[in-house]
Amino acid sequence: MATQMTSGAPRRPNPNLVRQRQAQERSRNYGFTKVEILAGNIGYVDLRGFNNPRRGAKTVESVMGFLANTEGIIFDVRQNGGGNPGMVQLICSYFFGKKPVHLNSLYWRQGDRTQEFWTLKEIDGQRMPKKPLYVLTSNRTFSAAEEFSYNLQNLKRATLVGETTGGGANPGGMFPIENQYVVFIPTGRAINPITKTNWEGVGVVPHIKVNSSEALERAHMELLKGLKEKGKSSPAIDWVLAGMEAKQKSVKVPLVVLKSYAGDFTNRKIVLKDNQLYYQRPGLSKQLRKMTPLAIDVFAVDGAPNFRIKFKKSDNGKVDALEGMYSSGRRDLSKRGEIKSK
Repeated sequence: MATQMTSGAPRRPNPNLVRQRQAQERSRNYGFTKVEILAGNIGYVDLRGFNNPRRGAKTVESVMGFLANTEGIIFDVRQNGGGNPGMVQLICSYFFGKKPVHLNSLYWRQGDRTQEFWTLKEIDGQRMPKKPLYVLTSNRTFSAAEEFSYNLQNLKRATLVGETTGGGANPGGMFPIENQYVVFIPTGRAINPITKTNWEGVGVVPHIKVNSSEALERAHMELLKGLKEKGKSSPAIDWVLAGMEAKQKSVKVPLVVLKSYAGDFTNRKIVLKDNQLYYQRPGLSKQLRKMTPLAIDVFAVDGAPNFRIKFKKSDNGKVDALEGMYSSGRRDLSKRGEIKSK
């Protein structure tokens, strides 16, 4: 599984190199570049490497604790080139029950031995065996990151979204040859307990194939749709999903309709500029925020993910008010006319 995975052959560690590696792992937060909560209470983890599981265990515990109350989790390994299979084992252990599950095996040529990796019986943190899980992949996803994806895919524990991965499943190391050159030589191979093979040369094929740049948005939407289908919907999930689905449809509003929306509405102002609507709060800010149509009469406002505007018509068909809509369910009405100063 590429040069970053252990080769299985015992080596005497160089103390200086060990200290450098440890410092490097700490500076990179043991591979965790970003951890956040996306709209709809979906956890997101940007994981750039699989580092030493013993040294990184507390960081993993903190990350998983932060994500414990989310509705689902998205792991992003699109820029992950691999690392330590022990860290793959540790992270996977959080998404299964206490009964050990066989994740992967590594066969080593030296010693003719097979090393098995099972989920751990004991972890420092909360297990999440039923939490929906998605993994983002790209053609740069490699080595241990591929194992992580392949394990979860074949155990039917996660949905993979993105591109087919790089295809590096055979671990090895760099060996010196003549004239100061070195060459990478595989010294083992991965053996999945379910497929009895691995992803060497062919990569891991995702369930949902999309360009890697589109993978996060697609996974986010699919996760929310899955929650709704399972009856786990909420006003927050419905709000986010409606916005994402409308964005995909790319609603077009005729210019004549846009013109009818422009004007002053009590404490709000709608500006039409270059065939584009903008939202403003006079008295509070001079900033014009771009408005994106979600329907012919409903618009999202840039920089305000929990706020939308719905235009209201009177009996004569003219736009005489707009309704401010909030993700919390609150609504307020602004009537057309002169803006009232505070």
